[in-house]
Amino acid sequence: MKFNQKNANIPFMRFFWNIFFFLSVTTILTFVYYIRIFPNISINEHIRVKPLKTNLIRGKYLVNHLAACTSCHSTRDWNRFSAPVIPKTEGIGGDTASEVGLPNIVAKNITPFNLDFWIDGEVIRAITSGINYDNKIIHPYMPYKYYNHLTKNDLYAIVSYVRSLSEKISPKYKSEISFYNKMKHKIIPKRYTPPAKINYSNKIERGKYLTTIASCSRCHTMDEKKSFDKFMAGGKNFFLKTGGQVLAANITPDVTTGIGSWSEEQFLEKFKSYSNLAKITSNEFNSVMPWYAYNGLSNNDLSAIYSYLMTLKPISNEVKKFIPDAL
Repeated sequence: MKFNQKNANIPFMRFFWNIFFFLSVTTILTFVYYIRIFPNISINEHIRVKPLKTNLIRGKYLVNHLAACTSCHSTRDWNRFSAPVIPKTEGIGGDTASEVGLPNIVAKNITPFNLDFWIDGEVIRAITSGINYDNKIIHPYMPYKYYNHLTKNDLYAIVSYVRSLSEKISPKYKSEISFYNKMKHKIIPKRYTPPAKINYSNKIERGKYLTTIASCSRCHTMDEKKSFDKFMAGGKNFFLKTGGQVLAANITPDVTTGIGSWSEEQFLEKFKSYSNLAKITSNEFNSVMPWYAYNGLSNNDLSAIYSYLMTLKPISNEVKKFIPDAL
């Protein structure tokens, strides 16, 4: 009987195609499961945040100053230093991300015009986990991973205050996010679990909490995935709408390149010196840091932030503040 090489290969080919078919089906089913299941964070439909006076006062402070929500969810005047919020646009949305690679991320309207049909549980999930009312992911340019550390009282205060904003009509802003990034961001959200009670009498513990919910490290850390050697050392660059690039400062206690030589009084004065914001011409030094918002921080909170920053590891990193566009 003559040996047939072609027939001998048939079992091998069948085995190969069976494996290929199995892997293909498994991949498709896994992808479908991934799309349907993630993000797997439910909402608490029974939460009812009461608009207590204390909530509104604290919420106003958090939204307009410490967490600086309105610094993104408003229209900003980029013709003035630090681009202050244009009066009567608070919460209207429309500001676009200036961070490198994120030019088409648009902040949404957070006034009752947009949030009135959201229940409180949905608002809380959006703030702390970055998931919209329709279960779609909010781009992590919104610092929800930092807001995930909010105490329950502070979180409820923010919800109370944004609910109290004047209703402002705006277009339906749409961010342009690639399909790849939409899929990648699905696994980022974490379920909100209220943190342990913050000891506000401990300045360092208080400062760490305030620095976290102010999302300072988001800008002042070059690469947070490797933050063990770059945490708060600055260097991250931002494209300015007025031209040029600004780089985040080194705010570690390094004496030469950071703020290690600053006294607490100098630190507080830095924040309080931006009450009048100068006009900016094209390609002139500007800042994306909302100094006008942080100008309203209390001295006690700034003192606590300073105390915490001084406990960080000093990192030598000379940062050139501004790189103008080539003329």
